[in-house]
Amino acid sequence: MIYKNFVLYITFLVLVSCAKLSQKTETPLEKKSTRSNAREQAMPSQKQVKQDLQNISDRLKKLIAAAKKSGPHTVNFLASDIFLKAQASSMEGDFLTASILYKHLLELKPKDSFIKTKYAIELIRTGEIAQSKKLLEELFNTSQYKDEKVGLVLAGVYTALSENKRAQKTYRRILKNHPESEEACTFLAKSYAIKNQQKKALNLLRRCEKKNPKRPIYSYFRGKIYLDRYQKKLAMKNFKKAYSIDSDYYRAALAIGLLHEESGKNHLAIKVYEKFMDSHPDNNVILDRLVQVLFSEGMYKKVMPYAERLVAQDPQNLNLKVKLGILYTDSKHYQKAVAIFNDILKVIPTSDKVLYYLGALYQEMGSYEDSMAMFLKIPTASILYNDSVLQVAQMLSILASGSDKVESRSSQRFLRFVGENKKNLEDVRVELSVIEAGHYENLGMVLKAIEVIEATKNAKGYGENHDYYLASLYEKEKLYDQSQKIVYSLLEKNPNNAHALNFLGYSLLERGGDLKVAYKYISKAVKISPKDGYIRDSLGWYYYKIGDYKNALKQLKMARSVVAKDMVISKHLGDIYKSLK
Repeated sequence: MIYKNFVLYITFLVLVSCAKLSQKTETPLEKKSTRSNAREQAMPSQKQVKQDLQNISDRLKKLIAAAKKSGPHTVNFLASDIFLKAQASSMEGDFLTASILYKHLLELKPKDSFIKTKYAIELIRTGEIAQSKKLLEELFNTSQYKDEKVGLVLAGVYTALSENKRAQKTYRRILKNHPESEEACTFLAKSYAIKNQQKKALNLLRRCEKKNPKRPIYSYFRGKIYLDRYQKKLAMKNFKKAYSIDSDYYRAALAIGLLHEESGKNHLAIKVYEKFMDSHPDNNVILDRLVQVLFSEGMYKKVMPYAERLVAQDPQNLNLKVKLGILYTDSKHYQKAVAIFNDILKVIPTSDKVLYYLGALYQEMGSYEDSMAMFLKIPTASILYNDSVLQVAQMLSILASGSDKVESRSSQRFLRFVGENKKNLEDVRVELSVIEAGHYENLGMVLKAIEVIEATKNAKGYGENHDYYLASLYEKEKLYDQSQKIVYSLLEKNPNNAHALNFLGYSLLERGGDLKVAYKYISKAVKISPKDGYIRDSLGWYYYKIGDYKNALKQLKMARSVVAKDMVISKHLGDIYKSLK
């Protein structure tokens, strides 16, 4: 863009100027302009850019020489035109163009201090600091050290070049002529503090404050110096003083809040930030800090309106948008959550996390087709891919549960999806098989479910829980030998496996086996895992079977206090209440 803008500006400049200087109908640069427009779409190399800029600079020199010969009127006209285009280039961020234009403008107006200052600043912006320093020194000396703005820029240049003594000397000269200069005072104090001259810095800030007591900046900077020296009490005292001088001074409010945060007093930090936000609702810095602290404290209801305001002020803050989307989801504002995640997706359409959030959100809303569409967009390389496949399988299983035939379209869709992914995804093959077996079990095809689980016994990820499920399937088909074989094998590995003991005991209770043996297994399981609600349920059901309803009620109440929503436990408790009338 720098190259393109430069050519356009200079071409126009030369065309206008040439019309004043000469009656020629066409200039060499006009021909160049035609060629330049034809290749605007192509980006030139750095070497080409340099060459073109040099060529144009050479032409400008000739043009300026001609203007000087033509007289003051032409010089003024050309100078005015160059200045306007230099200023426009600077405003557009085209600092290289601006610096070249100001350089040539100085050939027309060599004594103009305003142009020199502009040129010096553009040199800084293009990295020509040493060259800028010479100009600024000349300007500051000429003003007899009275030009505050030039002095501040010059001191900043000295600091950038690590010429700290010169920088301090320049700040002192500014303060001599402008004793109320906040910038000179605070930057000089800062330079002292950096050189471990904190006492000198603090005294300077006090002197400056006496001359300008209504400004909070001096107390604030004293607080910063004390904070650097780990004197937090004195730092807080000065930050509060700055805030009392000017309640609009957000830096002081922020500093007070941050000190509270460092001390683990987030509740006090929140009070400071909220009080400031009451009178300054659009302050982005304090608002951002308040949102972060509220999030860290888990105050999600309270943070929501602030987070909404911050997103409105900073719509490009994608991390905050994600947090707000999760907040909406947790508070069941699903439509708002969908809107914000879709908004994020427009910016980063391939984000696996955002796709996953949206998938989970639609799933929560019961919009399974939309949910699956999101999950299936997650790239295969993502760590979320395997889980997204499981989520899709679960939803397809739910959609297929409304049918009582394996041949139905929804059932076939589910089985096709599971079959394809079982072949390709070893890490989730077992879990997909469990979902598939559950589908067959719901259709009453328990033997088919057993076949599916048996086929995965040697697969990666197969464990005890899958053995229990397989054993329960055998139990359902009254194939007790097979189920007990599985559970006994678990007990061989671990004789104190409470779940295996409970399985055997409860199985005997349900099929009318030896109650004494059942109690033996269950009571041992209770000793091993006394707080397990399912084991307590088995013990209570044993007492029910032998007619000891009082102990049965006691055990079932304990079970339900641990596992409140289990339907079997609730049914058992209901049966006991019925028996007790």
